[in-house]
Amino acid sequence: QQQVARLLLGKPHYDEEYRWLMGQPKRTVAMTSRLRQICAVALSDGIAKTTNNPQQQNRLVDQSATQLTIEERILELEVCVGICERLFGSPIPPTYSRHLSRVMSLWILLLPVSLISSGVSTVAGVACATTVAAYVFIGLDEVGMEIENVFQIMP
Repeated sequence: QQQVARLLLGKPHYDEEYRWLMGQPKRTVAMTSRLRQICAVALSDGIAKTTNNPQQQNRLVDQSATQLTIEERILELEVCVGICERLFGSPIPPTYSRHLSRVMSLWILLLPVSLISSGVSTVAGVACATTVAAYVFIGLDEVGMEIENVFQIMP
């Protein structure tokens, strides 16, 4: 977050703005609000310069369209931030993970019995098939656990 804050705030006002930003309860909302404010000030300065110059009146329409486009993009950014916050705030219950792990363990445990009863006659064949199936399913379980913890920061 500090890198994003530095990029958004810039050098001249970094300390003052950074203290303000870190004091906000929802920093992502504060960042998008600040971004909207910076864009509005920059575009209003451009519009003020245009209205003072009679030769550039046609640029006023272009700047209004630019301001509308920027507002739409900031709104899209806010929607994306909201979606990410909802994903972060609604974790998958641990019961789902435990149930999946137990069912998978039971299936892998009973797989050799099923292979022997289906006609696989060699012990090596049963061992190889069980090992490959266990490797695949345990790997899928690990991938599922990583997907459950989308925003978990691990070293």
